[in-house]
Amino acid sequence: MYPYISSGFANVWLKNGYDKIETPYGIGIAIHKLDELHFAILETLLYRPNDLLGSELRFLRKLMGMDEVQLGEILNSVPGRFLYFEKSQPNREIHGSLDRLLRLAVYEFINKKTISLHELNKKIKAGANREPQYPGKMVYTLTDDQRWQHLF
Repeated sequence: MYPYISSGFANVWLKNGYDKIETPYGIGIAIHKLDELHFAILETLLYRPNDLLGSELRFLRKLMGMDEVQLGEILNSVPGRFLYFEKSQPNREIHGSLDRLLRLAVYEFINKKTISLHELNKKIKAGANREPQYPGKMVYTLTDDQRWQHLF
């Protein structure tokens, strides 16, 4: 398995879907369908039961193509609040209503439609009932039909 630390996370691993390639600078890694992998990671973060971490907020915000000011505007919050979590406290959990508000914004971004907080909480609870196959890791595989899948 390959530790995909370029994602910004130490716990993301790829079971397949990558090639080792020779470069002028040594061995490199070419990941297949990188954008789709990032969206698979996004969906894992969106529906998992744990509160989001500051480092995860940064990943989600960047994937949505927003800076701190833009995210602050859509969530009616000051940008410094997000910088605090992203840079000063990347391993700190974002609790309660801010966590859910961020997830609602991400859901709307990827699905181009809104979801009720009740429905989002149901999806998160459904994810909590899965037994982790790789505790402490987010492991992804590229399936035969070329889709990235999170292995629970």
